[in-house]
Amino acid sequence: MERGTAVRRLTAAARALSAPDRCDSDRDLLSDAVAWEELGRLVDARRIAAAAEVEHRSRPALGSESLAAREEQKGGKELLAERLLISTSEAKRRITLGAGLASRWSFTDEPLPGRAPMLSAAVQDGGVPLESARMILAALDGARRRAADEDLDEAEASLTNTARTAPVDVLAVVAHMWTQALDPDGAEPDEREQRRKEALKLGRVRADGSSTLSAVISAQTRAEIEAFLNVHRRGTTFVRNPDDGEDLEWHEAAQDGRTRAQHDSDALWSAFRAGVRAEQEGTGGSLASPHEVITVITIDELERRQGAGHPDGVLARFSVPTVKRLQCSGASRLLVTDFSGEPLALGRRTRLFSAAQKKALVARDGGCAWPGCTAPGAWCEAHHIRWWNRDGGATDLKNGVLLCSHHHHLIHEPLSRWQIVIHHHERYLVPQLWQGDPLPKHRMQRHRRHVRGRPPAEAA
Repeated sequence: MERGTAVRRLTAAARALSAPDRCDSDRDLLSDAVAWEELGRLVDARRIAAAAEVEHRSRPALGSESLAAREEQKGGKELLAERLLISTSEAKRRITLGAGLASRWSFTDEPLPGRAPMLSAAVQDGGVPLESARMILAALDGARRRAADEDLDEAEASLTNTARTAPVDVLAVVAHMWTQALDPDGAEPDEREQRRKEALKLGRVRADGSSTLSAVISAQTRAEIEAFLNVHRRGTTFVRNPDDGEDLEWHEAAQDGRTRAQHDSDALWSAFRAGVRAEQEGTGGSLASPHEVITVITIDELERRQGAGHPDGVLARFSVPTVKRLQCSGASRLLVTDFSGEPLALGRRTRLFSAAQKKALVARDGGCAWPGCTAPGAWCEAHHIRWWNRDGGATDLKNGVLLCSHHHHLIHEPLSRWQIVIHHHERYLVPQLWQGDPLPKHRMQRHRRHVRGRPPAEAA
């Protein structure tokens, strides 16, 4: 309790000092910035250490005695998010770094040296910022499996000393040199690991319908993207606005004044859409593209030219003019429904399962038909219930079912435990060599259809 009281006093003092005030000179300004940075590093060090300790005391092995369980939270990061008013992703970042720098514990709860004790000490005394610490840990961990302990210790000492005096950009170059020195033959394993970690994630839809996008890409993918963007920046001059001190972005000197980020975004997504069109037109190496937006709209809205179309799987809406434009560009297909959401018509297009058949399966199944799977239709592939080669199954809607990539692979495994059968016009997932009629629990699912408008009064 005494320690908490002391921290609160320090917080009050810092709050009193943080009142906005212009410094008398440039030297005072820089001195003030350095002092606050040093204080911030000390605070950051305690924040990640506290986060790691909360996670340690909330570990599942403690059961109902864990800190998170006693506070009625799922885990350490959820407890931190609730108490500190931060996101769970930020809580996870603090826990990950704090745990990487923390002391380890023996089976008898004795403290042991951590993975990077020199770096940990430098962070705790405020000498190394967290961004630099993350970079050093990543470099050391990447080489740990293939480098000798004494070489890792030397690298840790060198990188920690560099981080005390050099900016992060300089540290990145030194860390890369150490990575190559510690593991000169590690390029191929590193590339495999990078490919394994590649990921793309669409963020939550904002109130205006826009979304964030985050990705983890390999060095090869980054190099390809940078080369592409550099080519498309040629001939474009970017300048800062000297009359607006609050605008820190570089803008095009001519045309519509897009920022560099907007320019790069337009170039990348234009290339993406061009690739999709090439697939759709058969000039990109395939006869038909699965990358097609299904826009749901009611017959009433379409006839009145009022209302909105709703892209499948996205909580957003398109105006009717936008729906028409997408339809003309070939990037979208209309699924026209009645008021209750029953499909009335779907634009058509052709072997395997044709694009039109796939869209009809989406309209029928709504998503992956594997019981309990929540994958939406856009993630799914059309599967022959009676296999094309093995069983001579026909490519028609009666013989088709939607499966996500994972379950599609599962059903096609040589020693798969499951098979799909049709019984009384319904599809069932039963164990291999099942005898007799399928049971109700074997019935494959149909996702709820998208129903527009208010619910009926009796259901309210």
